[in-house]
Amino acid sequence: MSDTIRCFKKGLDRDSEDFQHVEPPEAGQAHIRFTGIFRGNEVIWDAVIVTLAHYFRERYPAGKQPGADFSLPQFIEVGAAADGMRKLKVGLNVSCIDEATLRKTVIMIRNYKRLHPGLHEYEPAWKPG
Repeated sequence: MSDTIRCFKKGLDRDSEDFQHVEPPEAGQAHIRFTGIFRGNEVIWDAVIVTLAHYFRERYPAGKQPGADFSLPQFIEVGAAADGMRKLKVGLNVSCIDEATLRKTVIMIRNYKRLHPGLHEYEPAWKPG
């Protein structure tokens, strides 16, 4: 285990937390860090968790939105490693990102055994409305 991960875990243990907020959370997104296993190695996930509605507004500004038959699947996007951390973006079909959603997302990522770099999409999809 690297010193970076060891120090990070000590901080989480000291605060009795399972993850750390990097920025103050908003209703549509949160930026957190937590530990987990990726391809057999312990990592610190640098994760941005978003609602699909928030992601849609971010990706498709007004006037550039796709047609009515468009839907957006839930996703996990595993990015590059840097500074002892691995980037992660998760899009969820939920109305808001609250503490319970964050805890469930951390558990989901930790339990996902075949996670690999790139984009993973899954149902249920979200439709703008």
